[in-house]
Amino acid sequence: MCVAQLASSPKEVTEAADITVAMLADPAAAVAVATGPNGAAAGLKEGALLLLLPAELSSMALQVLRQPSACTLSLTAEVTSLSAL
Repeated sequence: MCVAQLASSPKEVTEAADITVAMLADPAAAVAVATGPNGAAAGLKEGALLLLLPAELSSMALQVLRQPSACTLSLTAEVTSLSAL
């Protein structure tokens, strides 16, 4: 079952999630969402995942989410680099 909840900050979102995906317009938006005392990175739990994706992927994501089985969507990716915020 998919459930959406309203959050007051990016930190609140990541505190409540194991995986957070954000589609952002540009690198400056990614920095703004991820950093600061109420940023997404501040709320990450141990083992949680934060994905910041470029806006170009949003139209593709919307097509996927419109599918009846969107709530059971799985993601497979090879991680080639990892850096701390």
